[in-house]
Amino acid sequence: MFKLFDIVRVTNEDYSNIGIHKGDTGTVLEIYDDKCCEVEFCDENGITYALQTFYIKDLELKDL
Repeated sequence: MFKLFDIVRVTNEDYSNIGIHKGDTGTVLEIYDDKCCEVEFCDENGITYALQTFYIKDLELKDL
């Protein structure tokens, strides 16, 4: 299970239709339940380019 502000990586292409691809990393901003969480994706300048609800099964904790 993730914690708030964990850095996670997308594990599949299920979200490619909205511009989020396998391997993209984002920050967990909200955990709704044991199945879904909200993740923010930012560019190299810190500008948010996506804020999306994900199934937790589609994410993994990013190694630091």
